[in-house]
Amino acid sequence: MNTTIITGRLTKDPELRYTSSNKAVTSISIAVSRGYKNQQGEVETDFFNVVIWEQQAKNVVNYLNKGSRVAIEGRLQNRSYESDGRKVYITEIHAKSIEFLDSKNENPREKTDLPNNRPTKQNNQGYDNSNYGNQGFNNQDPFASGQDISDDDLPF
Repeated sequence: MNTTIITGRLTKDPELRYTSSNKAVTSISIAVSRGYKNQQGEVETDFFNVVIWEQQAKNVVNYLNKGSRVAIEGRLQNRSYESDGRKVYITEIHAKSIEFLDSKNENPREKTDLPNNRPTKQNNQGYDNSNYGNQGFNNQDPFASGQDISDDDLPF
């Protein structure tokens, strides 16, 4: 199994590129706090390179910028190349899904209106699954009906 999930902030604005076969791709770097302080009292941060393809890449470029918070699920992938006679190895995360964690008001580049300022989640097909209204799904809180449920009705 090769699954990685990280949450962090973009370290620079994403830029869209195209491969020779005309596939959209962007590479971003995510800063992820380790969540604890070192001996000098500073919080340490790791930086991860992430590769995003096709519609997801276009959405990232259109809606995110430096400092935007994201959660990324993907797989680790290694590659290598020759540079000045020596072999260079790179480990990257290839994104399967991306969730935009900033609200609409926090992200100035966001151009769509999402219901209730919910974050946008992009799956590996590039669909925005934060609003299923056009597909017959109910995007409202399933517990908002006020319906009483007894403990005996719960399966756990």
